[in-house]
Amino acid sequence: MWKRYLSASYPLQNDILKKLSAVKMTPWLAGEVAEKLTASNTEQFNLTLAALKGQSQLPGKVLLQLAGYLEDPGPGDAEAILVLLKKFKTSPEVKNKIQQYEKNTR
Repeated sequence: MWKRYLSASYPLQNDILKKLSAVKMTPWLAGEVAEKLTASNTEQFNLTLAALKGQSQLPGKVLLQLAGYLEDPGPGDAEAILVLLKKFKTSPEVKNKIQQYEKNTR
């Protein structure tokens, strides 16, 4: 599915992202989806967030990757990433990045 996403037209990419929120992602796929988060426009950023949010838990590596985006979310919204991170059980390293972000922005 992900290979198809990468070569698909924009409307098909959006349809794939919508379907991913209802699919249990493998750790590899979750990492690929998270990697595209900040390289997308606002619409795809929101669809990608929804796909990640639809997971019962994300791998620690993916959560750490997302926490790194708090420093520079690209076209996305760091607050939306923060809400996503708080949905999951996180490692002390991710919690530290969350606390640092909150300290710098509040």
